[in-house]
Amino acid sequence: MSKILYTKYTGRSARKLRTSVSSTLPQPLFHAARFLLRALVVLLILGSGVGAYYAYKTLSAADSFILKKVTISGNKYVSKNEVLALAKIETGKSLFQSGLEEAKERLSNNPQFERVTLNKVLPETVEISVKERLPEAFIGADRKLQISASGFIFPSLKSQLVGKKLYVITGVKLVSAEFGRKTGSKELQAALEMAALLGKLKSPLLSEVTAIDVSEAEELKLVTEDGKVYRIGVGNWDEKLDKLTLLLKTLNERCNKIAYVDMRFRDEAAVMFKK
Repeated sequence: MSKILYTKYTGRSARKLRTSVSSTLPQPLFHAARFLLRALVVLLILGSGVGAYYAYKTLSAADSFILKKVTISGNKYVSKNEVLALAKIETGKSLFQSGLEEAKERLSNNPQFERVTLNKVLPETVEISVKERLPEAFIGADRKLQISASGFIFPSLKSQLVGKKLYVITGVKLVSAEFGRKTGSKELQAALEMAALLGKLKSPLLSEVTAIDVSEAEELKLVTEDGKVYRIGVGNWDEKLDKLTLLLKTLNERCNKIAYVDMRFRDEAAVMFKK
């Protein structure tokens, strides 16, 4: 039979009671009992883990947790069918074995989406929520690619953005490594800054501008639908666009005969008219 010996410490430190245990059992039997107790604890932990595993397997195979419905939210321009095609989630399988992590990875790797979340909703539904990246401009005259304001390049959305003008950025040489990623192109960044500035100004006299050409270094150009070219160059864009607007207002009826306007000079502008 075990004895419990109590020792009380007194003094300034006012320590708590400390207990020590000794046994009247022979030492080998005492150590064996302690080993058996530890082994029992380990078996209980393992048993609970195995039980949890088999409980999960049972739930996974249960007919009441078969995936029957996938809901999509947050999408405005990428269609529901496109999201489903990218996710590749198959209904008719167990909700716990439907490959949601892989589906989330596939959607997250698509640059059209800024954020993706997937949730299981028992007993039979998966919810997909996405936040789309909105395009700021097209890249290339074929308009097959778009770029967001932050510089991500992705395939053009099939849906049109109502009320937002998308300029076409031309003269850019892209490498395949840039597709689906944030670009490091200085030319593209300059074109995006110009697109944002034009959108902010909203000048009726510049409303005919449809393209921003960056094909020549140090010579950014604005191009209208009917072929007029406004050579803006680099730097002082606010001032140059104000001067260009004033010039076009002054020329008035002669604007239709303009071939190009060169705004790169500090104190004057060069205007070439069509023959």
